Amino acid sequence: MRKRELVGLVFLIIGASGVYLSVRQTPPQYIYLTASRDISVGEIVSEQDFTPESLYLSNSENKYVSGSFDLDGHRALRSITRGEIIPRAAITSEIEVEERRLLTFVVARSQAPEQLKSGDVIDLYFFSIPSNVALNEPAKLITVVEQVRIRAVEDDQAQFDGKMTISALFDKNQTREIITLLANSSIAVAQRFDHHD
Repeated sequence: MRKRELVGLVFLIIGASGVYLSVRQTPPQYIYLTASRDISVGEIVSEQDFTPESLYLSNSENKYVSGSFDLDGHRALRSITRGEIIPRAAITSEIEVEERRLLTFVVARSQAPEQLKSGDVIDLYFFSIPSNVALNEPAKLITVVEQVRIRAVEDDQAQFDGKMTISALFDKNQTREIITLLANSSIAVAQRFDHHD
């Protein structure tokens, strides 16, 4: 009886050792970001464009973007396909993000699509403000600023003024012109759908 117990104990130790060694040799899991949609080159991305994935990729921290990294507001340097692990070289660095400036402006709710949210891409239409409203002077289109990605929207439906507040990133070399337009123009917003699946 003792011989059987001894043999069983030996097999138990061998089995436990095998399990321990197999678990020990499994590479650790890391969290990386993957694309939740196709992203075109030049797009400014938001956190909604990425999905954190637990992957067995050891020693890849310098090649791929960690799941803890905030890519909101970065620009895609090349096209990225849906499901692709995001390489660091495919997204602008933190310094390049600082080359853009966050501007906040107010838009009449009647001049913007409903249900705008962070991450949506819009075009901004700037119109001249008629100098004499009484004469029904028509507003003229001054310019269009295309492909602006929204960072935040505040739209309190309970407000009676019928306005919403939008925050978006603009290139620094464009911000002076945008600030002037915001101060001297009326704004209309059109949502773009050509950047989404």
